[in-house]
Amino acid sequence: MSPAVARGDVYMGFPERFDRYYTDPSWKPSLTLYVSPDGSGDGATRETPMAVADAVAAARPGTEILFLNGAYSGCFEFTKENGGTYEEPVVLHAERNADGSIGVEIACCGTGRRTCFNFEGADYVAVDGFEFAGGAYGVRAVGGGYPASEHSRGIAVLNCNGHGQGRDPFFSAQSDWNVWESNVASGAKEEDGHGLYISNGSDWNLVRFNETYGNASSDFQINADPASTCAEVGISFDDPRCDAYAGEGEGGQGASDYFLVEGNYFHDSIVGPNFTSVRRSVVRNNIFGPQMRHNVSFWQETDNPKLGSSDNKILHNLFITRGRHAVQFANGSTRNDFANNLLIGISTDGDQPAANPKAGPYGGRRHRGRQRLSRERLCLGAYRGPGVQRPGVGPNEFLPGLVRELPDWARSRCECLCAHRWGAVSRSRRIRPRCASRPKRCHEIRQSHAGPKRGTVTCAVRLRTF
Repeated sequence: MSPAVARGDVYMGFPERFDRYYTDPSWKPSLTLYVSPDGSGDGATRETPMAVADAVAAARPGTEILFLNGAYSGCFEFTKENGGTYEEPVVLHAERNADGSIGVEIACCGTGRRTCFNFEGADYVAVDGFEFAGGAYGVRAVGGGYPASEHSRGIAVLNCNGHGQGRDPFFSAQSDWNVWESNVASGAKEEDGHGLYISNGSDWNLVRFNETYGNASSDFQINADPASTCAEVGISFDDPRCDAYAGEGEGGQGASDYFLVEGNYFHDSIVGPNFTSVRRSVVRNNIFGPQMRHNVSFWQETDNPKLGSSDNKILHNLFITRGRHAVQFANGSTRNDFANNLLIGISTDGDQPAANPKAGPYGGRRHRGRQRLSRERLCLGAYRGPGVQRPGVGPNEFLPGLVRELPDWARSRCECLCAHRWGAVSRSRRIRPRCASRPKRCHEIRQSHAGPKRGTVTCAVRLRTF
């Protein structure tokens, strides 16, 4: 898979400062140390692996620590002294099994930070291909302080699986230019309960192709937390040190700016992702939901409008809700471009989904009108036809290609139904004449259900284009 940003590129108007192991496929380590669960050698070869703790202590910029297959246990910490640099990162690399599956599992310890890999002020460390079980965190990366110059930077967590942590499988705070790609995070418990949690004013992060599910709280959360990063250290919310944009000196520690969140699948946790004081970011091509409660929220926790989750591009996403909002904008979160998104309401009976005309697409209605909406699609409804005993969407399981996979009978004639306002679809107000007078809109509806003209279907479906 190609990196989102190549070495030396400009990222959202800034020269990139991501981990070189991620951006530059041609990079090679200057030293490789081999480790194993019971290693006692010098680590110079596969035949003489060393203990993990000894390799961590010996790490310097340009070092790769290669974990040979096996089951490990413990907690390992990196600081600035044994971290990497922009030119020469440190890489923790897990050997794969012959079939390509993860070959290294670490049982995180139950003492101290209870973290498999703890990066305490460390820069430019890449973690590739591990399974983390238990403890409080799988990976924890924190900077030295809230001002921008004290943030850590350049952590890359790739192709890992974290599960069963008391707090969060993956966590960062005041940490910039990080990459979270192709990870799975599940089963986070009630000590915190997020699958992936990026906090305390972190900026310039890539979050790509991850999956989170089965977590006890918001499965993905970006929370700049100005109550901690500003108020608790005596800085008012409207002070530039709190609300400035990333890159403007030491300011902006109360917001998170310039994220790319793409290609992720966030689903089946208690609540959906929180974007809290997230600005000037791109959120695209993700699947959000379904969740046990509500789905995605763009909001903030202060009364300063400048700290709202604003000026983001939210494009080409699928939002799935079981009833409460599929997406909401609240508390000063405005001026977002919301385009080419599909919102679907479902109900479930065991593993069987059915369309849900009572599902609510939006929360925060007062702020919805302050976004830039275009080419939006809302599908909230029930499909009826041959072979279906009750309203249903046809496929036996919910898949990303749901609309394309409706059965042939559901692709014939469509009776359009709508509501007076944004809310549940009303079966009482038929608008066939209106559809007929607007062939483009009717064509769009039919294209979603195009196919052989056999059987009938009643669609409590709303497809509206702005």
